[in-house]
Amino acid sequence: MERLSAIDAALIHGEMPEWHGHVTSLLVLDPTSMPSAYRFELFRAALAARLAGVARFGQRVGAAPWGVDRPVWIDDGGFDAEHHIKRLVLPNAGSIEHLFRAAGEVAGRQLEHDRPLWECYVVETRRGRLRALIMKNHHALFDGVGGLESMQAMFDMSAATASAHGEPVSARPPRVRSARPNAVDMLLRSAVRGLVVQPAESVKVARQLIRQALPVGRAVLSGDRPVLGLNAPRNPFPGWISRERTVSGAQLSMQQMKAVRHQADIKLNEVLLAVVGGALRRYLVARQGVSGPSLVANVAVSTRAADEKVDSSNKFSVMFATLGTAISDPLVRLSAIHDSSVKAKLLTEALQNRSDTSVAAAGPPILVSGLARLCRAAGLHRRISLIGNIGVSNVPGPPVQLFVGGAAVSAMFVFGPLMLNSVVNFTAVSNGDHLDVGVASSPGVIPDIDELARLLQPALDELTESLGCR
Repeated sequence: MERLSAIDAALIHGEMPEWHGHVTSLLVLDPTSMPSAYRFELFRAALAARLAGVARFGQRVGAAPWGVDRPVWIDDGGFDAEHHIKRLVLPNAGSIEHLFRAAGEVAGRQLEHDRPLWECYVVETRRGRLRALIMKNHHALFDGVGGLESMQAMFDMSAATASAHGEPVSARPPRVRSARPNAVDMLLRSAVRGLVVQPAESVKVARQLIRQALPVGRAVLSGDRPVLGLNAPRNPFPGWISRERTVSGAQLSMQQMKAVRHQADIKLNEVLLAVVGGALRRYLVARQGVSGPSLVANVAVSTRAADEKVDSSNKFSVMFATLGTAISDPLVRLSAIHDSSVKAKLLTEALQNRSDTSVAAAGPPILVSGLARLCRAAGLHRRISLIGNIGVSNVPGPPVQLFVGGAAVSAMFVFGPLMLNSVVNFTAVSNGDHLDVGVASSPGVIPDIDELARLLQPALDELTESLGCR
């Protein structure tokens, strides 16, 4: 049995009814490129044949008794296509807005932990035309980079090479689910780890925190300190995260994004932060008349080495940067974001160079679960800004056209998780010649999320015009 990493276990045990740990993706498909006529049964069989090669899609989580130790991955007895890949017929599936509504409904439902932590919906129009795929997997399965690498299994580089056939689901041998690990055996193993391994891990974390105290202290005490999560202002939106999710998205020109990057001599991720900051400023000013103090973004940063083999474990850290929403001039805002990002990266690198393990390894998962419950029950996330206001992630995607079962992928929107006081999430995926940005929140926070997504393009245009990009 393979034990979950400390970060993966924390993502499982930190889940609350409103704080979901899964990631939802909407792949908009064009079936006109398919080499043969679409049929759900054949499409599902072909898709299942591809996804069955992803180990995590055939495993479920086995929790240790009372959460005294990290869970383990258990073989679920094979790949259950009928349970995980379902048909979803939408009367108005031709509209992207209706696809976003459907993806939001899927994102609002938590995954069952007694099954492999993923599901897929094949979206059809009322007349049986293939329209999209909605994928949902728990963040404990993959991080952004690992997820895209693992999902390569279902993609083809051309419609001609796509397999249009698969073994019919009904013809496959019956699944035999592995029994849950014996509770007594798990408890004994956990006791041994608790007596031998856990103290050593706790000491390792303590030593790491002591080493990291120096760069953090320098950063905090310096006159030109970086932005931290605690510097985020109070939530400027009308509500907080609920169990419901509302999602939308926008496709931005990669050429336009790169033009801003080259003209300003900054990183593409900083251009994305400036676009998000500009859109949020427009949104807040239009609804409240003022933008308030500048919001703070928590930005996911991969900690994988350049030559490291991609596995399914999560390997990322978080840095904080201003979004400059209080700044009206787009160039001044862009400069502030650049300066903030540079400082954040220096601090993140200093911490990473002194990092041997995850802070989540300091104690058993029950500690993470207990802290999450305490924070939620006491409403601490509404009083103290712990992780910034806005989640932003930029995942490098494929530079070429992709196909699924012969259908061309025309858009790839990813909707990241919401947690604590981080009430809106922007996740960007490069997809050929455009950047697909998924926007996720809850109805009480952003009741008109389509409007917020539509403001991303004007924010990019404003940067382009201000810099004189051609």
